[in-house]
Amino acid sequence: METVEQVSGRREMRVMDGTGDTKTIWDADNPDEVANARKTFDELRAKRYIAFRVNKLGNKGEQMNTFDPTAEKMILIPPLVGG
Repeated sequence: METVEQVSGRREMRVMDGTGDTKTIWDADNPDEVANARKTFDELRAKRYIAFRVNKLGNKGEQMNTFDPTAEKMILIPPLVGG
């Protein structure tokens, strides 16, 4: 089970797309910041972006389907276009 120390603190979501690399940062202890990050995540997922949980070093993690405010770092990428 996670302790408060493990879930609190600064979290990061990076969006990699044609416009570059956009970063959203929130404090897991701040409900307003968590709500804003969740809204951003949900909007991108609605556009079929794929989300991955990674650690602060960017090591490979797991795919995410729902927002987790305690995730250390997330990377979202747009859906791949076939061609």
